[in-house]
Amino acid sequence: KIINQLKLKIGKNPVCYLTGASIDLSKPETYSLDHIIPVSKGGISSLENCGLTKMKVNYCKHNLSVEEFREICREVDSFSRSSVK
Repeated sequence: KIINQLKLKIGKNPVCYLTGASIDLSKPETYSLDHIIPVSKGGISSLENCGLTKMKVNYCKHNLSVEEFREICREVDSFSRSSVK
């Protein structure tokens, strides 16, 4: 039952919920499920609180909220753009 619910949630053309990048479900080493609200911040282990994401993106997000992660990404991008010569 949970597998069917997960298939419905991710759809036929799964993408990383944080980056929009396509995910190839035939390569499980490249993706993972992420707690959208980290357990360390009160999130629960439920299908509603999980998003499919690229493995490397999930590694970088670690236990940050989506908002915290995006803010750090914006800071890195801003710094990178300002230091390009």
